[in-house]
Amino acid sequence: MSLTQRWNLVGLVPAFWLCGCCPCSSDDGTTCSGAIDVGGDRFWAVGSHEKEPSARSEALTGACMMYCAEADPVVQAAYRSWRASAEGQKLKWSAWGATSSPTIPALRKLWQDCTGRCSKQAESGVIPVKTQCVRNGESKSCSATLKYKGASYDAEDNGRAAALQVRNAACKQHCNATVGAVENRVDAITACGSRCCGETMFDPATLSLKCTK
Repeated sequence: MSLTQRWNLVGLVPAFWLCGCCPCSSDDGTTCSGAIDVGGDRFWAVGSHEKEPSARSEALTGACMMYCAEADPVVQAAYRSWRASAEGQKLKWSAWGATSSPTIPALRKLWQDCTGRCSKQAESGVIPVKTQCVRNGESKSCSATLKYKGASYDAEDNGRAAALQVRNAACKQHCNATVGAVENRVDAITACGSRCCGETMFDPATLSLKCTK
């Protein structure tokens, strides 16, 4: 899948593609999760493909998409400027919703340029990354306990890439309980989930995992 195709897809279904429910996965393919760390800002996404390197690349690009929308200084400055405009005040979109929308071309272009740079840095090792890949259907059922920001969350998953998806399921509980209680928006919860999963990838002590074949 090309980067342009990913941008088009993510504009339509960001919550599915970035939050562990990739609609393009298949029983015969590989699903990878990828996390990046850009100056302490950590984000996570998943990718699925017949070939593992492509799945890993898609995951890292997805993480970069979220970083660029939610934490890149240049994109964030442009987003705040748009948010203060009459259009921004009317729509009240989150950074993720605004940057991925083709109706705001200048902001979207900054986001796309940032994503391209970030993806190259992730692939070349300029920025720290963590990846994990599994064959779809490898694990039949997984459970996890997330200890994060002073709270504990239990989750289960029995999907095609359960060992990866259960991380997101646990983080989704955290995000629904925190962000969802204040701002019950899919894009805001998606961004929270990406951050949570990214941080747990770099700090494995926050998540205990058990899977059955």
